[in-house]
Amino acid sequence: MSPKESVPAKGNVISTRDNSDYKWQQQRSVIGALEVPSEPDLDFSGELLPRYVKGSESAFDDALEIWNEQKLRKQFIKACKNVPPASFCCGMLTDKDAWIKNIQKSLTKGWVKATNQKFRSEQKLFMLDVFIWNWHNATGKSKTSILLIRFHESKRQSLLKNGSSAVLSSVVLDEKAIAGVTDQEDPSASEGEPLKDETS
Repeated sequence: MSPKESVPAKGNVISTRDNSDYKWQQQRSVIGALEVPSEPDLDFSGELLPRYVKGSESAFDDALEIWNEQKLRKQFIKACKNVPPASFCCGMLTDKDAWIKNIQKSLTKGWVKATNQKFRSEQKLFMLDVFIWNWHNATGKSKTSILLIRFHESKRQSLLKNGSSAVLSSVVLDEKAIAGVTDQEDPSASEGEPLKDETS
């Protein structure tokens, strides 16, 4: 895994790589993400880049320990390999952006759902989703899409951190943000757009 990369706090509004971190951090439950090598080619077997959210470094480090202990990287790679590359020009060229979208949809319904159900049964303090982080370029390719594995703080952890003694029936903060815990089939909310936070 690459050395950790810190990112600025939420709030930037310019859609470039340097200033579009707010897109994947906009859901308040996000504590960090692993960036999958996506440029110039998608390489889901490549080295993952940890991206930290200011103020959540410790929580993300704890989540990464569990990620490594449970060998989730191998599971992620296996799940991605089950999604065939999308193509155009009669199959002669790979359509990387379409492939990324297909991976996001497939993993949301399969690997993410199963992993989050396991985390919920084990009372883990975080959940996962797969997010497409994108921005528009001033020159060259009009849009760049990056595949991220996002880590979300669970509602249980949030309440513990705030000193609450409430008894929870679920550890999920936001069913749309933590894709895969329910049987919903629409993963489009994780495709480079902010997710609705129903906790406020």
